[in-house]
Amino acid sequence: MLEFDVTYIAKQQAVGGKMRIDSTGVGLLFGRKNSGHYSWSEVQRISFDDPGRTKARVGAVVAFGVFGLAARKAFTLLTLSVTDEDMFFELQGPLATWRATAARIQQDVPESVGKIYVDGEGGVAAVAADGDIIDQIRRLGELRDSGLITPEEFETKKAELLGRL
Repeated sequence: MLEFDVTYIAKQQAVGGKMRIDSTGVGLLFGRKNSGHYSWSEVQRISFDDPGRTKARVGAVVAFGVFGLAARKAFTLLTLSVTDEDMFFELQGPLATWRATAARIQQDVPESVGKIYVDGEGGVAAVAADGDIIDQIRRLGELRDSGLITPEEFETKKAELLGRL
């Protein structure tokens, strides 16, 4: 079971809580009790995305002016799409920090495979950690050396994988 802090983004408010992911599905915990549970048959997609911006704390900007902008914090947008709605959550930290978590979800919870997306891409390979990308490049080199792929195919795939780092 994986559990992490989230901030639910509602129309007029943001509410802090936890998201729990296990073999039964996705649970939401806000306050002292479960706020909702969605089985894997109801979950269409869990998407980790970079919103392309950071949040600046108003107090830091007021107190320190332009230097206060340096205190911005990066965050990741998580979208939970279930049968009849999409819910939006904010996660602390940049997208790169959540890539490994997405891979771990798929490793620990086989029911989630095919439903986890990172920056628009799905599948275990798309959420691979940086070390996995290096291993993939090594394996591609072995395929090239054995003649199973051409040097051009190797270079194309290698450039694609390095672009993910």
